[in-house]
Amino acid sequence: VVGKLHLPKRWNSSSVSSKPCRYRETPVEHVSLCVWSCIPTAVHVTDIHNALERVEQLKSWLASGNHKLDVVLISGDIANAPMDWNLTAEQEEQYQKDLQVVVDSFTSVKSRVYFIPGNHDVLPVFKVGEDSPPLVPSNPPFPCNMHMKRTTIAPNLHLLGLGGSVPGYQGGEMIWEGFPYRNYSEMDSDVHKLLDPVFFEDTSCLAANDAVILMTHVGPAESGTYNSILDIILCLINQCVGTNGG
Repeated sequence: VVGKLHLPKRWNSSSVSSKPCRYRETPVEHVSLCVWSCIPTAVHVTDIHNALERVEQLKSWLASGNHKLDVVLISGDIANAPMDWNLTAEQEEQYQKDLQVVVDSFTSVKSRVYFIPGNHDVLPVFKVGEDSPPLVPSNPPFPCNMHMKRTTIAPNLHLLGLGGSVPGYQGGEMIWEGFPYRNYSEMDSDVHKLLDPVFFEDTSCLAANDAVILMTHVGPAESGTYNSILDIILCLINQCVGTNGG
């Protein structure tokens, strides 16, 4: 789903405008181009599923226009791995290579590429950098895996990343498993590890007029995933509830 990003209303620094970003449609689904009224300008891509031809289509479109990009944000499902805990080392290595080809390809669009893995990326990608500090320097080696990390991408603008998904439910029944989060409590634990230091423990992390982008592969609260038009109709009349998964 492609959506708009807006700066918070409280953003009133003299160096930036409080106007929301401008949103441009692109010819490639699951892609949005968000142009803040201040720097930076970002292209946001999700659910690539190793579709390299779509990546090249997007890159051609970006090259054909006057798009002065500052960052590329990729929010998961970069490869197209099965949600399988028992892949062989060779299989995991191949899916990791698939992911790397995609994220490396985007560096030709803009070198500053930040990404998180989705539920169709493999476990080793989630573990990259898990022993390193959560705070990523403002100019790290790119492409940069942002799972369970935070960084500053522009003055007063911070990026936090949380990859993976939780199980998807419909009508009270699980319709797919989560990966790598088997349940909501596992994800909640990581959410607190990521957010608490920023918002509750070290308040010096954020200034009064700072804004935060939380890049995740999980949809927002009360969003849903449905299998048919009928599911949507039933949900709209409050006879069915679907919860987001990936």
